[in-house]
This record gives sequence, structure tokens and C-alpha cells, in this order.
Amino acid sequence: MKALLISSNQCTDPYPVYPLGMSIIARVLTDAGWEVVQSDILVHGLAGIEKKLEETHFDLIGISIRNIDTVNSTSGSTTFVGIVPELVKLCRAHTKAPIHLGGAGFSLFPEEFLRLSGADFGIVGEGENGIYKLLDMLQKGEKTPKVIREGRSVQKPALYDEEILDYYYRKTHIVSMQTKRGCPFHCVYCTYPALEGRRIRAREQDPIWNQISEYHEKYPDALFFFVDAIFNDRAGEYRTFLREMKRHCGKIPYSCFITPEALTMEDIDLLHETGLALADIGLDATSDATLKGMGKGFSFRQALECVERMRELDIGLSCSVMVGGPGETYETLEEGIANLHKLEPTIVGVFSGVRILSGTPLYAVAQQRNMIPPGWNGLTPLYFFEKGLDENKVHERLFSEFKDNRSILYPPDRMNSLLRKIHKIGYLQFREYMGKGRK
Repeated sequence: MKALLISSNQCTDPYPVYPLGMSIIARVLTDAGWEVVQSDILVHGLAGIEKKLEETHFDLIGISIRNIDTVNSTSGSTTFVGIVPELVKLCRAHTKAPIHLGGAGFSLFPEEFLRLSGADFGIVGEGENGIYKLLDMLQKGEKTPKVIREGRSVQKPALYDEEILDYYYRKTHIVSMQTKRGCPFHCVYCTYPALEGRRIRAREQDPIWNQISEYHEKYPDALFFFVDAIFNDRAGEYRTFLREMKRHCGKIPYSCFITPEALTMEDIDLLHETGLALADIGLDATSDATLKGMGKGFSFRQALECVERMRELDIGLSCSVMVGGPGETYETLEEGIANLHKLEPTIVGVFSGVRILSGTPLYAVAQQRNMIPPGWNGLTPLYFFEKGLDENKVHERLFSEFKDNRSILYPPDRMNSLLRKIHKIGYLQFREYMGKGRK
């Protein structure tokens, strides 16, 4: 039995990201005895995918949906939804195999994607258990529900496709890896708790050490990116993980998403000792009032202290903030602008407005304030701006303040462009070059 898995993600902001979810499902299918072909719209294009369909008979097609848009209000109404029905149509022209959808984007809007695409069915949430259930029903000839929901799964290690991984390595010098699922935090805009639950569930660690060692040897100048919703979980399991990683693999250059909440100076030292090269700080707002409005559990002073300590240790830093969220006023806007200057020379991408996504606390707030237009299906980008703010005035203020700034970057396309250039060179090589330049 043969399966074709297709990553439909076209988003390259801030840079292209390896389709980890697809490769995890590839592992599940392979373990079940299937022959799996992985394909990627960014790597192969429609023509390359069509060629695979022409050359091989497939018994199952899977299409992974990750990003639905750029979550950037200044980039127009750019969405990536249209590629999904296009891919389903292409597959239908070459095979009668059942077509299922999955991925984070699909899980947020399953009924809409099935309606728009005409796919046979889809798996909501974590796919390991869902794909097993789907295979069992297909084998028994049972009627398959349009939407399969199987709850939490034991995470499988990704079965990396070497051609696809090489493509992303050339573009970013990054190897993506997940160490755990779940997010216990309460950020009002975020979908991770809905997708993965709030309880932290760590992966079996031996496969992680084996994969880190294998790909560090193959790509010695690559940066491992631990794509966990948040790396430094409240329970502190990441500390055990880091000590074990150092014991099994030595000091490995890595990056991850870091929250300043409950992060001590000793924690930062441990991150540094184990190889943290680039920290993506989950700041998200610019003042204490707006941090509270966004559901954050730390103050701006705490975040600044973390940033300053990481700079002392020569850890690379980047973060993103969103202006206009709950609690934002023209007074907090000015306070936030002053605070952002305190972060320099940290790279900060500044977003105007907060993308509203169904199932988040922000969506409920927007509903209460009659911000959701009738008939909105969630796929058309819609942004939260606190009442009393004029979107154009906020944009003009941010643009005039940061248009020539080399580290506080607005519009966020400026940050995306910079990060793509840095990772095209390779972050480790870029740091080495910049270090020599300072001598």
C-alpha cells in the first residue's frame, strides 16, 4: 500500500519551515507497513506533485495544512487557503484514492476546509491516533466520518524526507524538532492550548538524542530549532531535558521559543551552557497593561532583565510584539514605543493588530464587543484593534518611529526579510562573521 503526503504550506514568513507534522504522519504510516512518498509545494511545486501522481499508483492521499495567512495586517489579505482545493483537484484528476486533510490550519477550521476543497475527510488535532483509526476503517471497508477527532497521541519521531530537509537546510540552516506538546499558558490570541492541550507531554527521549546526533553530524553548521509551543515550561521539565541532551549529545547549537515568565538567571545560564544560540522571546506586548491584556504572566521589566542577561552571554535574540490588543490606548502605545527602544539592539518585529482565530479567548472578547462580522468563517484574516484606536493612526505612528530603525522593525515584513537573509547564510556563520567584524 502506498500513500502520498503533501505539505501545502506556502508561508515563508519569517522564513520557510520544514513540514514536521507531515513527516510524523509519514513515520506512523511507515511503521504500519505502508510505502510513503512525501511532497512539498515549496520544494516540488504543482508540476512536481503531478509528476509523482502520474508515475505512481497511490492508495491514500494526505494533505497537510499549516498556515492559513501571514497574521500580518500590513501585508493585505494574503492567504494560503486557495492552494488546498487546487491540490485536491489535481489529485482527483490522477487518482481515485481517498483524500484526507490534516495539520494545525485544518484543525482550526475543519468543516470550512472540507467544504472548500471537496476532500473526503480530515483528522483534527494530533494525527498519530487519527491516522491509525482512518487506516483501520479503510481496511474494514467501514464508512468514514468526515471529521476524525482522536484526542491526544503519543508523539512519534519525524521521518525526515532527505530531499525536503536539504531544501529547508539550504534556505534556513535549521533542523526543526519537537521535544514535547502542550502549553499551560493563557495567551489570549493563541491556538496552541486548543491544538495540543494544556498538559505538557514530553516525547520519548532516546529517539531525540539519536536524531540530534545524526543530523548534527550531517549538518554541522545547522541550528536545531525546538518548535515546542513554549520551551521553558512552568514545570521545569526542560531543565531535565537540557541536562540529558548535554550528557548524550554534548553542547548543541539550538533555538527555541522562550517566555520570560518564571525564567531565572540560573535558567538562562543553563540554556547558555547547553548551546542556546538564538532565543525567540515570547514578549507579544509592550507595556504592563497590554501584557496583562494579552494574558501574559510577566512584566516588561522581567522581560527586559532576561534580554539583558542573554545579551551578556552573547545569546542571539529576536522577538515579536503586537500593538493594538486588549488594553491598548494611545498612552500605552507611547509607553510601549519607549519600552521597545530599551530592547535595542535586539531584533523586534512589530505587528499592528492581533489576528483573531476561532476558539481563542480573544475571539470571545471580539464577539462580546461585536467585532465579528456576520457570516465570518475564520479563514478571511480579521484583526483585533482595541476600541478607541484608529488603525491608520497607529500605523502612521509606528511607521514614523521605526522606519529607519535597524533593530525595531515595522512593518514586520522588514523583520522577515532580515531573518531570511541571515538564515540563508546560516545563523551560526552569520554570528561568526559579525563577531570577527567587531574585533
